[in-house]
Amino acid sequence: MCNISEPLCLKLAQKFPQQWKMHNEEHLSRIYPSGLRVGSSNLNPLFPWSLGCQIVAMNLQGHDTAYQINHGRFLQNAGCGYVLKPTQLRNAKDTAEDALPVTCIGAKGGKAGLLTVNVLTGYHLPKPYGAVRGERIDPYVKIRVYSPYGCREKFVTRVVRRNGYNPQWNETFQFNVQDVGLSMFHLVCRDKDFGSSDDMIGMFSFPVNLLQMGLRYVPLVGVCLTGCRPCSRQALRISSLQMQNTLTVFAFFSLHVPFSRLHWFGCTCRRGGLSFAGSWRR
Repeated sequence: MCNISEPLCLKLAQKFPQQWKMHNEEHLSRIYPSGLRVGSSNLNPLFPWSLGCQIVAMNLQGHDTAYQINHGRFLQNAGCGYVLKPTQLRNAKDTAEDALPVTCIGAKGGKAGLLTVNVLTGYHLPKPYGAVRGERIDPYVKIRVYSPYGCREKFVTRVVRRNGYNPQWNETFQFNVQDVGLSMFHLVCRDKDFGSSDDMIGMFSFPVNLLQMGLRYVPLVGVCLTGCRPCSRQALRISSLQMQNTLTVFAFFSLHVPFSRLHWFGCTCRRGGLSFAGSWRR
């Protein structure tokens, strides 16, 4: 295994990107955060993953966006802590093609496309930090799609005043996704505070290629990636111009193929809600 620091990772990516991808088809690489991150922040794991690196170390005491993206990536494959790399990052000579359920966006093929998401409503959204007393919350939703090179598009819904029980938005947003296999869908629900910073109610992060079309009820997790209490969720609908299937639950795809360990991303794991709708077009 090669242990590589964050600064060296960036240098190798600039000078030898293709050679490094080929190296990671046959060898294990572990990327760890820079020593200058004294505040326990984390690097965006999507960038090392896009180069085929199998392991990206996280500062677990820093619950930032990068940590949330890492958590969302490993929800798939039954949460076992191993995720198969995208096809373009694996050695095609000794691996079979992975198959996804036909309702998944990634099953339609192609590398780029247009993702349309309609944020509908929330259910039983709790007060921030598990508080049981205090004023009623003013929730709003912020949605991003992260790629290996950062986030270029961000959309925010309007604020619903004093309603955490069943806030309704019914707003539609579109994202130009450049790399379906590596991009991450990231959703955060916050409480609007006037005169101070907004508190996070809950978040949800998941790979774009595994999003399924139709109505979806998304469970939210808190800042420490534990379930929000009381139980909260958000409903979303993801539809397609080519395929108009409507499902009611997420179906996580679990792989049962004996791939080499070099073809997986790995992690060290530790687990309210919102509603949305959307479409996908190549």
